[in-house]
Amino acid sequence: MGFLFRTLLSIVAAIAIGVVSAWYAIDWHTGSSTVSVGTKDQWRHNLVIGTQSANPYDKAVAARQGLVYLPQEDALYFSTEVDITGDPLTGACRYRVTGANLPSDWWSISAYDGSGQLMANEDERYSVTLGDVPPGNFTFILAGAPQPELWLPVETGQPFSLVLRLYGPEPEFSNKPGEINLPRIEEIDCR
Repeated sequence: MGFLFRTLLSIVAAIAIGVVSAWYAIDWHTGSSTVSVGTKDQWRHNLVIGTQSANPYDKAVAARQGLVYLPQEDALYFSTEVDITGDPLTGACRYRVTGANLPSDWWSISAYDGSGQLMANEDERYSVTLGDVPPGNFTFILAGAPQPELWLPVETGQPFSLVLRLYGPEPEFSNKPGEINLPRIEEIDCR
């Protein structure tokens, strides 16, 4: 009886440790193929996401987030949780996002909360896209309160991240995402 109990206890402990360590590895995995790009390496890009060479951890992270990634010749994905100075993005501050035409057929920048969900907001505005800005250079504001300029709402006081998606990237950039001139995120002020 004692041997059976110890064996059962060992099996339960092994399963619990395995589940917890797998959850931790997926939750904190940034990708072994992740590179920093953009001004002051503000943005991150995973070189293998959406390819056959993505490792099991990269695939698990994407699956846990509920995301389906297109092949890199069809779309490039960049993310950031920091401004140009390296400070974490927070809804307690206002930010100016500036950039130039991005080398793609279409692009969007979306804000996500700490759990990876689109930021809830009364205006139901979840991204700024190519269709929102005039040709050439663009500027928009990230803030918790309405702004007179083009504005992407974020939750006041909450940390957030941004995801930039380039759909139909120009072929020369599909294999060289580090050469894309990505938008800058600069803090305007904080409360």
